Amino acid sequence: MYVMIRHAVIKEEGLAAVKEGYESDVKGPVVASPGNRFFCVLNSVDMERKVRQMTGWDSKEDCDRYMKETYPAIREKWGWVFDEKPVSSFWEIKWPGKIQFDPSRPLGSGLYIRTSRFKFKPEGMAAVIKGYDEDVIAPVVNSKGNRFIFVLLSTEEERVGSQVTGWDSKEDCDRYLNGAYLKAVSKVEWVFEEKPVATFWEIKWPGLIQF
Repeated sequence: MYVMIRHAVIKEEGLAAVKEGYESDVKGPVVASPGNRFFCVLNSVDMERKVRQMTGWDSKEDCDRYMKETYPAIREKWGWVFDEKPVSSFWEIKWPGKIQFDPSRPLGSGLYIRTSRFKFKPEGMAAVIKGYDEDVIAPVVNSKGNRFIFVLLSTEEERVGSQVTGWDSKEDCDRYLNGAYLKAVSKVEWVFEEKPVATFWEIKWPGLIQF
């Protein structure tokens, strides 16, 4: 699956307008586009106006078609709300992990999200692939409050990855980071050329996940 992440900071005066119009003017066209598989918006826990829009696609061609045919109209209407021009990065999901959402709790109700960015050593990739299910995914999915985990590999930077995990609460995430995570990372820390750097988010606006 091909994933596009758009990083942006919204102007103070644009935040209310974005919240009011996002469902119809941005989410609607994205999820209606051929090949779209998921859509969500993350808010930084440190600054509400700092956002990441994540969209998943069946292929790069589907994403490119959306950017060429649908996105220009969105940009024309909403470009004014950003402090700086949004920056895009592109990824592929290599280890889908577990996606589990409780139907009784809508996705837009504020899941706590941890994302990390890292770079593998050349010799580290094979080791990670071989032991990932047991050494990394298992401790995450067996932790209280975990809702999902997946790993992205950059299509633009060699050996650069990002792990994304979702939690019912910050407390659940903290419990994992102070327990199972420390044990898990001790087994695989040698594989990193650049160690993981984490950022924390909440899903604030309703999204769509369809796997």
